[in-house]
Amino acid sequence: MQYLPIRIDSIIPDVTLGFNVYMQVGSKHLLYFEGEDAIEDFRLKTLLDKEVKVLYIDVSDAQRYKDFLQDLIAKKNVASSNSSVSDDSADAAIDGMYKGPRDAVNFKNIVQTVQGVIQVLARRPDSLGDYMQMFKEEGSNNPAYLHANRVCATTVAFAALSGIKGDKLLNLGCAAMLLEIGVISLHNDDRSIVFKKLEDMSKEELDLYKTIPQKSYNLLDGLSHIPDKVLEYIIMHEERKTGLGFPNGEKKIPMENEIINMCACFDRKTTFYGMSVAQAVQSMKIDELGNFDLNMINKFAQLLKSQKTALSYSSQLI
Repeated sequence: MQYLPIRIDSIIPDVTLGFNVYMQVGSKHLLYFEGEDAIEDFRLKTLLDKEVKVLYIDVSDAQRYKDFLQDLIAKKNVASSNSSVSDDSADAAIDGMYKGPRDAVNFKNIVQTVQGVIQVLARRPDSLGDYMQMFKEEGSNNPAYLHANRVCATTVAFAALSGIKGDKLLNLGCAAMLLEIGVISLHNDDRSIVFKKLEDMSKEELDLYKTIPQKSYNLLDGLSHIPDKVLEYIIMHEERKTGLGFPNGEKKIPMENEIINMCACFDRKTTFYGMSVAQAVQSMKIDELGNFDLNMINKFAQLLKSQKTALSYSSQLI
C-alpha cells in the first residue's frame, strides 16, 4: 500500500470523511480512524498539541480526499476555503514529487491538485487575491513549496485570463509546481542559493544556480506520464526575450512560456526577496523591462490590481 501525506488541518472534526486516515509510527502506517467515522474534536486537538502536522491516506483514496475538500468549498462557498484546498493538497503533492520525482503516482497527485486550482481560478481569476493572502498568512513552512504554490496560482489565473485553456493550461500549472525541483540534485549546503538574489550570488553560486532548469528537466525526462510540454515549460522558465536568460539564451519566447516565466520571476521577488506586491510590480516594470513584454507586464499588474481582497499593495504604484 502507498500513502499520501495530508495536512492535519484539512481534517474537519465531527464530519464523516469517506476515506481511512493513517498515522505514521516509525516505518509503519497505522489506521487512525475509518472513513465511515467522524473524528472527534478533542482527538484532533490532542494531535495538534503534540505538534503532529501530517496524517496519511491510501493513494487510492486521493480522489475521495479531493472530492471531500471540494464539497467543503461548495458548502461554505467562500474563497478562503478555495485557498486552503490549494495549499493543503499542493504541499502534499509537491512533497511527494520532491521525494520521488519519477514516480507516476506522485505526478498524478500534482495533476489532481492543479485540476483543483484550475476549477477555482480559471472560472474566477478574481479569487487569486484570496489564494495569495492565504499563502502569505498560512503558507508552507518550506519556502520552496510556498513559491511553487504561488507560481501555480498566478500562472493559472493569468493564463486563463489570457485565453489559455484545456491541456495547455493544465500543463502550465503542473510545470509551475515543479520549476525548482532540480534543487534536490544539489548538495544540501547548496540548495539555499534559490532564495538569493542573482546579483548577490558569487560567480560560483550563479553558475550553479543556472544549472537548475536543466537539472529539473533531467530529473523528469524520459517519463511517459509527464507531457513534453511540461518539460519545455520547466527548462525554459529562466529564459528572457533579451536573450540573457538561461540555460540556452532563447529570445523567441511563446506567450504561454512568457506567462509562467513572468509569474515565477514575480513571485521570487515577493516570496524569496521580501518585496511587497507593489514593489515587485514596480521591479517588473523597471528591472525586467525587455526581459518581458511591457504589455504583458501591464496586463499582469491589472490582474493583481483587480483583486477584491487584501493583497498588500498601494494602487497608485501599479
